[in-house]
Amino acid sequence: MRVTLDLPPEQHRALKRWCAGAAVGADVDQVPMVMVLRLVVELLTEGEPPEELLRDAEIRERLEAALIRGVQRVKDSEASSVRH
Repeated sequence: MRVTLDLPPEQHRALKRWCAGAAVGADVDQVPMVMVLRLVVELLTEGEPPEELLRDAEIRERLEAALIRGVQRVKDSEASSVRH
C-alpha cells in the first residue's frame, strides 16, 4: 500500500536534519526519511514485542495531545472557511 504525505517546507527540513543527525549517530552515510516514517508507523501499530505497543505513557500522551490539537486546527479552519 502506498501513502503520500505532504509536509510544510519547515517540517521537511526538520525531518531531513533529524535524519542527517541519526545517520551520524548510526555511523552510516544516510538515514532515508522513508525508513524513519516506516519505523514510526511500526512503533504505533506493532511494537516490539506487540504487547509493548506504545507502552511509554509519556510518548502515548504526547501523541494523543498532538492528534487532538491537529484535529482541532482542522475543525477551526473548516469553521473559518464556512464563515467567509
